[in-house]
Amino acid sequence: MMLIVAWLIGESFATGMNQRSASGKGLTAREATVGMVLGVALAGLAFYWLLNQYSAVGFTRASGLVADWGRFADVALYFLIALMLVAVIAFNFRRGGDISTPYVQSVRLIAKNAVLWVMFLAAMTASVFFSFDSHFNAIFPAEQKKRAAEIRTLNQVGRVVADIGERAQRVQLAEAERLFDTDGWKAYDTQLTRLAQQAQGSQGEIEKYFVSKMEERRRGIAEQQERISGAERNQTALLRRRDELETELQRIEPGIGAFEAELAKAQGTYDATRQAIAAKRIEANAEDGGVEGTLKRGRGPVYRQRMAEAEELQRKLSITDEPRLREAQRQRDQASARIVSIKREIATINGDVAKYKGETQTAAQRIKAAESSEGDAEGTKVDPARVLPAFERARSAFRQQPDTERLAALQTQCGNLLNAMLSTPAAKERVRAIDCDPNHAAEAAARLFALNAGLVAFNATCAGAPGCRRTQPPTNCWASGASACRTPASCRRNRRISANGCRPST
Repeated sequence: MMLIVAWLIGESFATGMNQRSASGKGLTAREATVGMVLGVALAGLAFYWLLNQYSAVGFTRASGLVADWGRFADVALYFLIALMLVAVIAFNFRRGGDISTPYVQSVRLIAKNAVLWVMFLAAMTASVFFSFDSHFNAIFPAEQKKRAAEIRTLNQVGRVVADIGERAQRVQLAEAERLFDTDGWKAYDTQLTRLAQQAQGSQGEIEKYFVSKMEERRRGIAEQQERISGAERNQTALLRRRDELETELQRIEPGIGAFEAELAKAQGTYDATRQAIAAKRIEANAEDGGVEGTLKRGRGPVYRQRMAEAEELQRKLSITDEPRLREAQRQRDQASARIVSIKREIATINGDVAKYKGETQTAAQRIKAAESSEGDAEGTKVDPARVLPAFERARSAFRQQPDTERLAALQTQCGNLLNAMLSTPAAKERVRAIDCDPNHAAEAAARLFALNAGLVAFNATCAGAPGCRRTQPPTNCWASGASACRTPASCRRNRRISANGCRPST
């Protein structure tokens, strides 16, 4: 089919190139005017498009028309060269030149036989596609095709990520330049300038203020250290007393069982004696009544014998059994009371030890807080005279790299310097109206701070990783915000990505 269409196209060219069109009639004045106006309008639109495309001119709401005259001159020169070249070609064609006429006639024949050209291009595209597909399937296996697809995806994702990073950095630089031209920053910078000027003549008062603060802080630290020492001494004495009590408790507690056994034994002997006494008296009464024993009424020898035995047992009970029982009870009660007393005293000591530990921790925290508030790490806490240079360094650091951390540091240094001057009677009235709160400056820099935070997150998740490693398959790149496929710009320039990472390109 492609050969047939090509033969028809060749026939159309052979027939059409040998024909000569009849000379047309000349243009009227109206047609010439309309053609000239349309040509000028087209040239003007093309010229403006080029100027806008290369940022030679532009319009903004704030400034109106903005022009870069250097770029304007370059674009105008190139446009005039192209316009003159088109004019020369048109003039040559108008005169019927041997060079331009065949090309124009060929374009006319192509447009006239557009259907044949469409059929030819479609047949050629299908032939090339199926031929390439057949050869590709024969040469490259499925793994190689998958690998090639991954490589293309990684390269595309890497280019997109790099473009996003470059665009964000350009916008960040532009916003940083714009920040220092805003009214909010200018007002805040005016306050800072006034404070610096007033501080120049108050170095002695500032140093005196910081020296007094340092001495007060050190006195507070010394008091807390003394409190810690006293608490530790009391705690040591209490712990020593608790060890003694615990040793005594360990000695007494095992013996409480022996006291209980002795008490039980004495109680048993006492009860047995009392029962024996009661039995003897019952026997004596029974003998007296004549119901037992000799069965004779009266208090005869048997009665007297039983009463003598009862009196003997009563004397034994009073002399030995009862004192022995009371002594066993006393020893048991004394040991139990001592155990309870020791445990109560140990509990009291534990409470006092916990109280002293709390006092020690509180004092240590106060010391740590006092030491951490002595100034910045650059030496302000050592040399009070460096508070003004520290303020100037913080101010310069924010101008070099404006971000939230440096703005907070600038506010802190400004507050330190302002508080020092407010504490000096000579400079208090001069700086009373100065405000270190950067509310207006922070509002003016809100977009820049948001860009900084976004760039930090972008660099942490999307901008790249050492070794140009790919941590996830490329199909997950867009779903994870392009953070899964990290391809640094240096890796993209000097290497090509493989399924296992980066390797030198051949």
